[in-house]
Amino acid sequence: MAQGKYLKLLSKKTRKGNKGYPLATIAYYGPTNKLASKIVCCIIKYEGAEVEQMETWFSDRDLRKSENVLGEMLAFIDINNAKTVSLINGIIG
Repeated sequence: MAQGKYLKLLSKKTRKGNKGYPLATIAYYGPTNKLASKIVCCIIKYEGAEVEQMETWFSDRDLRKSENVLGEMLAFIDINNAKTVSLINGIIG
């Protein structure tokens, strides 16, 4: 895993727990349970709402180790004023 400042910031945001809406959800996808080649971050504005904003990142390398991608994802979360950040543990797919 990446060890830089963006990973630490993301971990801190997810540890805060439920702080209300807007909510950012982050999911890692990959061909195996060891390689996250896609990250999807969605913003849900209020309870029961559909996804309003969504950003996706792709690569043939593990994106969880990319400080650039983590930085872009944190900027996306901040721009959308997400109060809660939810990260799905593990890789889907």
